[in-house]
Amino acid sequence: MEQNKRSRNNIIHDYNDNKRKKINIETNCLSKEYITNLEDLSNELIYEIFEFLDCHHTFQAFYDLNQRFRNLFLHTNLLIKINISSISKSKFESYVKHIIKPHINRINSLRLSNPFTADMCLLLFPLMTNLIRLQALTLIDIEAKYIEEILNYLSSLPILSSLIIISLDS
Repeated sequence: MEQNKRSRNNIIHDYNDNKRKKINIETNCLSKEYITNLEDLSNELIYEIFEFLDCHHTFQAFYDLNQRFRNLFLHTNLLIKINISSISKSKFESYVKHIIKPHINRINSLRLSNPFTADMCLLLFPLMTNLIRLQALTLIDIEAKYIEEILNYLSSLPILSSLIIISLDS
């Protein structure tokens, strides 16, 4: 009886081992056939991915990954939608230097929502006349004293069709 019990346990153990091996083999086959590295994707697919991401997050995620992604990010004609909230002043200054200034003619949407919005606007004022493709601008938590100056800069933009300014003073 004891031997019969051992034999049954061995059969169950062997069955479970074979099942695990089969699952491991199937998993390995699946990973080799269907899972690929992001770096193996074509440029066109990567651009498709970029379109679904916010420009700021794309920059943070891909810019320093490797030279290929830096070039893909920098040398494209895709329009840029920028949505910046919760960013330090130093990071914003870096963002202006590396992304906004070199690609200002590609920005079609800009949304700033931050405690430093006024400081950000001061950095952007000299650049605003170059935002030739800007269609939508949203400024949140801006001090009222900056609104008139912003409007003066925006009057020269050819295709701006949406402007939202939410003041701290309101």
